[in-house]
Amino acid sequence: MKKILIVLLLLLIVLLGQANVDAGSGSRTEMVPIFTTNYRMSETLTNYPFFPVYREVDSEAPITSAIKTLLRIEFTESEKGFESEWSENKNVQLVGVNLQDKLLTIKLSDPHRFTSGGSYKATSLKKQLKMTVLQFSKVEKVQFEGPEDLFQP
Repeated sequence: MKKILIVLLLLLIVLLGQANVDAGSGSRTEMVPIFTTNYRMSETLTNYPFFPVYREVDSEAPITSAIKTLLRIEFTESEKGFESEWSENKNVQLVGVNLQDKLLTIKLSDPHRFTSGGSYKATSLKKQLKMTVLQFSKVEKVQFEGPEDLFQP
């Protein structure tokens, strides 16, 4: 029963995440899921540790905005249990994105080799990025460019 309630709650949050206008600047934003880890929820629901937290992103460039949001993710008090290795280090920078024929190329800089150093960490960081961008209907495949040790154990 708990599992069903949590799934329904997550579904409700997704349905409520509609576009709205920021009255102060006139820029358009929308709520999108940013995927991070939550081991508490995975113990309750599944062995799958990735779950969304919702953030406002720029609707003019939602994919780029979602990536930047993930790279700088901070959690609120109500998001206890969520965690992300991305929040530990702010040195990875988004250099650019290119979307062609549903293939999204994400170019990152990683001057301190943050994305390498352990297969679980490298896989988790890469998976969080992929899940965050694959939610957009324009994206079917994702590839990464950057230093040769990007996402290498």
